[in-house]
Amino acid sequence: MDAIEAGSILIEPATPTPDSNGWITVGKLERPELEANIRKSGRTFFYLARETRATVFGRNEPATVDKAVKRLVASVKAQRFNGLEITRVATSSFLGLPYTKVTGHARHIQEGLSLN
Repeated sequence: MDAIEAGSILIEPATPTPDSNGWITVGKLERPELEANIRKSGRTFFYLARETRATVFGRNEPATVDKAVKRLVASVKAQRFNGLEITRVATSSFLGLPYTKVTGHARHIQEGLSLN
């Protein structure tokens, strides 16, 4: 998985997107181009306001971030959405136990203006 940070967008493999056929991670700089390409293709890129979070305890930050992102992806897939926007990645500790919290919002790409 590419480096995940606030502003990263992940898109499910089966999602019909311009120039893509697999789960992709879109960084902050590539995001405007992705959104423009989605609009040009006649699709809508929905943003769901409800926040979703995952917390993973552990010292290895890259591994804990990956594990938290996998939990968020599973949650988004269970809701039948095909994208995830990461809005926050934070590390901290509680009673001396280090943890990583990843926060995001479900995104969805589809044809039409009403969310199915």
